[in-house]
Amino acid sequence: CFILAFDDVEKKLYAEDAQAYGSYVEGQVDFANRVGAALADGTPGAMLGFVPVEYWSDHPDAATDLAWLGAHLDPRWAVAWTGRQVGSKAITAADAAQIAGALGRPPFLGDNYPVSDNPQESGVVHLGPLIGRDPALPAAVAGFIFNAMPFAYASIPAVATGADFVWNPAAYDARRSLGRMARLIAGAAAAPALETLCLAN
Repeated sequence: CFILAFDDVEKKLYAEDAQAYGSYVEGQVDFANRVGAALADGTPGAMLGFVPVEYWSDHPDAATDLAWLGAHLDPRWAVAWTGRQVGSKAITAADAAQIAGALGRPPFLGDNYPVSDNPQESGVVHLGPLIGRDPALPAAVAGFIFNAMPFAYASIPAVATGADFVWNPAAYDARRSLGRMARLIAGAAAAPALETLCLAN
């Protein structure tokens, strides 16, 4: 698996780039297509993942740049997306269908839960169960991953419930899933305490 990620970079063309490309996305896609072809030749069957600058639906340039990207990016690339926002409280199958229309392919959902930037400074950790995800969502995307916090162990409660959702979205119940996770991680005696801590954070 090879990931080519442009998330959170400045869309800046240097003088020599501006002579060759009319926009940042044109240069980005040309580069990705050449890299993708080389990787496919050297490693047949490898998965190729592409993260555009406009990786969420409400990005100011999404309507124009994602449509151009969708029309010109080699179809071997799966394109990452985080929902309507960078950190989406809710994501529906309709959201995925809308972005798939622009990209010409189903998006690969990089769910920004339970990620928390700089938790050492902010004190914000996300331990609660995954909520706000449409049961039809997993069938509407090319793949589903969760972006964890810098603290791998502290990410387990949320990621475990996320895995439970993706495994059986129609039957997913956030509180029941949290309880199962707590028993798995902490054992029966300590599970109520862990569940309370997760619900408080």
